[in-house]
Amino acid sequence: MRKIFVFLALSFFLVSCSLKVKNQNNTGYTYLSPKVNLTFNKPGICVNLDGVESNKLHNNYILYEANGKYDYFAYSKWINSPPTMLKDFILENIVYIKLDPYAKYRLKVLLFDFEPHFNKDNNFFYFKARAFFYNSSYELLSSKIFDYKVEIKQKTNESMLSSASKATEDFLKNLNEWLAGETK
Repeated sequence: MRKIFVFLALSFFLVSCSLKVKNQNNTGYTYLSPKVNLTFNKPGICVNLDGVESNKLHNNYILYEANGKYDYFAYSKWINSPPTMLKDFILENIVYIKLDPYAKYRLKVLLFDFEPHFNKDNNFFYFKARAFFYNSSYELLSSKIFDYKVEIKQKTNESMLSSASKATEDFLKNLNEWLAGETK
């Protein structure tokens, strides 16, 4: 009987400790979930994703531009840094792009911009990246700049998220089309 009492007391203590854990700064984490249906009719082709990098987007803070000044959304962050999210989206949605060091081709993406813009006249989500396509010897075969501005209908997180997802979906579709034309 004493063992049961001690076990119950310990269980209640552990449960009460875990319930008191709270988000101290009320940070909201923002999830992107682009959905694309891509096809590729070149069997046997594999492209290694060497990486997605950015010179300014190293953390998961949502950077935005309003009337020429940059700032961070208050209490709002991406679930991960934009380059890491984009890398995951590429690997999840384009089936022939893998992490395969022995692949015939290599892809590297440099992400310049991934942010909402709020101005007097128009609000839009801006996505800009450059993709580099190499052979297995790292000789540059081709490169392309992808540039998207998707209108944000309202100044809300949901509307911004919808525009960011649309820009990411457009990028994934255009990246797939471009790579299909570049691979032999």
